[in-house]
Amino acid sequence: MAEGVNREGAARAGFGEHDALVVGLPTPCALLDADGRIEFTNAAWNARQGTHLPLAPAGRNVLDALTGFAGGEPAAQGIREVLLGRRPDFSCDLCTNNHVGAWVRLFAARGVGRSTLLMAVDITDHPAAQAGLENERRLQRIVEAAMDGIITIDQTGRVIMFNTAAERIFGVTSAQALGGTLDRFLPPRMREGHGKHVAAFGHTGTSNRTMGNLGTLSGVRGDGTEFPMEASISHVTVGGQQFFTVILRDVSERKRLESQLLQAQKMEGVGRLAGGVAHDFNNLLMAIFNYLALASRRLGPDHPVTPSLTQANQAAQKAADLTRQLLTFARKQVVAPRVLSVRDVAAGLTPMLQRLIGEDVTLRTVFKEDTGNVRADPAQLEQVLVNLAINARDAMPHGGTLTIETYNEVLDESYCRTRIEAVMGEHVVLAVTDTGTGMSPEVQARIFEPFFTTKPVGKGTGLGLATCHGIVKQCGGHIGVYSEVGRGTAIRVYLQRVNSEASKHAAPAAPKPAPGGSETVLLAEDSALVRELIADELRTAGYHVLTAESGPNALRVAAAYDRPIHLLLTDVVMPEMSGVQLAQELTAQRPMPVIYMSGYTEETIEHHGVDPERVPFIAKPCMTETLLHMINQVLRKASQSSHAR
Repeated sequence: MAEGVNREGAARAGFGEHDALVVGLPTPCALLDADGRIEFTNAAWNARQGTHLPLAPAGRNVLDALTGFAGGEPAAQGIREVLLGRRPDFSCDLCTNNHVGAWVRLFAARGVGRSTLLMAVDITDHPAAQAGLENERRLQRIVEAAMDGIITIDQTGRVIMFNTAAERIFGVTSAQALGGTLDRFLPPRMREGHGKHVAAFGHTGTSNRTMGNLGTLSGVRGDGTEFPMEASISHVTVGGQQFFTVILRDVSERKRLESQLLQAQKMEGVGRLAGGVAHDFNNLLMAIFNYLALASRRLGPDHPVTPSLTQANQAAQKAADLTRQLLTFARKQVVAPRVLSVRDVAAGLTPMLQRLIGEDVTLRTVFKEDTGNVRADPAQLEQVLVNLAINARDAMPHGGTLTIETYNEVLDESYCRTRIEAVMGEHVVLAVTDTGTGMSPEVQARIFEPFFTTKPVGKGTGLGLATCHGIVKQCGGHIGVYSEVGRGTAIRVYLQRVNSEASKHAAPAAPKPAPGGSETVLLAEDSALVRELIADELRTAGYHVLTAESGPNALRVAAAYDRPIHLLLTDVVMPEMSGVQLAQELTAQRPMPVIYMSGYTEETIEHHGVDPERVPFIAKPCMTETLLHMINQVLRKASQSSHAR
């Protein structure tokens, strides 16, 4: 009965009795009116309705039905041309969206009357369709394996693709993201502007975040935390619909490393400035110390001016301490590193620290028995611990607990990846933890800057932690800081562990009176103040002194002096010619021992090749008694070598 009705409908639509036989075919067929509305369908069309094929019931406009599928617009346009009589027939292949990998081949042909025949052949198993399906699967695997987040939205702003990287970046599953809007992944303040940006991009096709031109913006994770990301956007029109694809990258870790690098570079620049200032200041301090000592000796202890000279000397000593801290921060101070036990250093300082922090602070120590050894200057390591303890005490004005720990720790790749100063391997940790006021992130970012302090005026120089930073960096280690406002602060000093045994250090012998001599000393020093001071003291001690304000001048003085010169005493950094260059040229002409001097050692070590552990070197400021002892020692050693030959 139904078949008869279909045959009669086909005949009424303008197909003959012979053509109406197609309604009985197993191939889905439909007759369309001039507007593309389905007049009737055969049994095969009805049977396949809602499965693999983009079929629509009778009475529906097939053009509207096709436009609802991605890629369906070209098919709709081809059928429209047949309906308008612009072409006799049309065919195309279409992959449906309601079933991934389902393909149909559509045929449209103009009938004798006003109707058009539309046939839909299922070609899902066709080799070409299978190839398309395999390409689609391959593309899907590539998208899912991408390291960057890839999100696609349709023209209504709904998410239709959300890859695995996007799940990882935003902390939500694709099931939670699909169907929603992209706005949920942006801060509220940016949502309106982003929507306008996408709309404008859809109209103009231009954007400052197009493919290959990454823009930086903020994203919001599923837990509400905000983070920086780079994003690019592209769009494509399929079936009359626009689709936008955003490729994004979480750059929070990179931004953190960039911030650490900028801070390290800033600290290095400040360190260079501090070292240069301290170097020049040391020349002044050397003159101040020694002229004060000279005045005290000449006036005697009973002179009424002597107490004033003592006060001036104490003030100069404080200035020297400040300069020493600057040099330590700048990592330009002469040090005497040796293998030592961090546990022993901390344990030895504990009694003094207890007196230092006061009775209202409880000192707790946890020194692991297996704490390893490090290579460092013991005095500097003690200075680090004392400075950290003082800062911790100041952070607990109403009392609290100060905990000092030593233990071993291995730093792995994941730890070092986010800390540019850290290196992988075995380390010894010196940790100082307090229960004080804590620090805000803004304060934490600046605590190692010299002269930065949160203490009241007159209560601190701001060099304590800067000094610690310089010492630890000079040892090849780094400092980790963790702090919460109102909860306290933990500062951990990481030093590379060494396998050698800790060395024993003998106590220094009592100083002996400064010796004199009668040898000839060539003194090269560009600072007139220091040059005159040293020359006066050497002459007072019996030496014959030749002076020069530069390297070239020293060579001329030596060439004009026809008697033996027994020693060259030279500053390392001088204009025109360094002390090392002077020594090389002069000793090539007439061999003699050399003593180097400098207010700091970066140039001598890094640029001029002077190793304080291998050649006679004295750091400024120094007392002339110390210099006289070194001159005597070097001359005596040179004399013994000469007699041995």
